[in-house]
Amino acid sequence: MFIRKVRNRSRSQSVQVIQKIGGRYKVVKTIGCATMQHEIEKLEQLAREEIERLSGNQLKLFGYESDEIIEQAFSLLANSSIRTVGPELIFGRIYDYIGFNAIEEELFRHLVIGRLAFPLSKLKTVDYLYRYQGKSIKVDTVYRFLDKLSDKLKPQIEQIAFVAYCILKELERVLQEKKSAISLKRASDLTRTMYQITYTLPESKQTKSKLLWHG
Repeated sequence: MFIRKVRNRSRSQSVQVIQKIGGRYKVVKTIGCATMQHEIEKLEQLAREEIERLSGNQLKLFGYESDEIIEQAFSLLANSSIRTVGPELIFGRIYDYIGFNAIEEELFRHLVIGRLAFPLSKLKTVDYLYRYQGKSIKVDTVYRFLDKLSDKLKPQIEQIAFVAYCILKELERVLQEKKSAISLKRASDLTRTMYQITYTLPESKQTKSKLLWHG
């Protein structure tokens, strides 16, 4: 079985589950139709789940033959035995350095790193979570979390990003004063001499100070 998308005259797309029977392709089920990309992605995910249900193989979550092996490998490992590799190794350090690790939402971290590594669709993000983090979630969970992010986490995210931006601009100012090319190590050393910066949040206009280095 496989998924087929059909363009309709109304400019919407229908998502169908197809199976080849006796040399002919048969529509097993039409999942639905939509026009917006994120709605089409949700229908595709529902189609994948329908194929899993019909095939009776819940292990092949994303349709890859190797997924069963991956699932078995994760089931044999304790959390303490797993060492993070891949995108997390690079983007995870940047994420922490900026200060986003102050946000106590593990899924936010995974979504940010997943989108940086695979900026294609939310389905790819779900795929990333499964293959690199061993976490099996539905695409609907991602959409629900994004609603929560907009309602509750947006102010905190904006503040962290704004402070990181202020640090960057301060570093640029220091470098311009030096008026000379420096190594990456020297640039890193300069950030350690910035004991404190003062910044004003765009929305509240409240001036705050942040200690950057304890010495």
